Amino acid sequence: MRFSYHPRIRTVSPYWLPYSGLTELTVDALRAALEKTTIRELVGSLTDGYQVHIGMTADSHQSALDRIADAVAPFGLAVTEAFVREWVNRAAEGAALGFITGGGGGSLTESPKIAATAGAIGMIAGGIAGSLVHEEIARYYARRDQFTGLWHLSPMSLPEATQYRFGFA
Repeated sequence: MRFSYHPRIRTVSPYWLPYSGLTELTVDALRAALEKTTIRELVGSLTDGYQVHIGMTADSHQSALDRIADAVAPFGLAVTEAFVREWVNRAAEGAALGFITGGGGGSLTESPKIAATAGAIGMIAGGIAGSLVHEEIARYYARRDQFTGLWHLSPMSLPEATQYRFGFA
């Protein structure tokens, strides 16, 4: 399972104050502060705040959000809210389907070696194809309590899958 975090980062003190010492947040600075993470997107500015798309694994969502908040604190920034998404990829299902399809196609030759080779090739191809298919299984809205510093996660509804209807609807 993979997790992606979309925190909204704002300045703690007004950026326009003299000697505030705030500098623009960059991907390289954030990458140096957060180890073992993937920074997919960083947009925004000091005046408007930042929106970041971070991929990481952690024991809990609260600990991951705390790591992100601790990483941006030295820059004079704070995380007040975030969106959390849980993803799974379909590598195992793709590998199983590829093995069955490849093995079934190879068995038509009535040669066990060709059937096993076709099954192995189908399993590898199916695993690669399945790893490219991601499905979102959960989505949360996280808000940090300003007094306790604890994160409160609220489940959100997932978007409905596209439905195809035939005929006149």
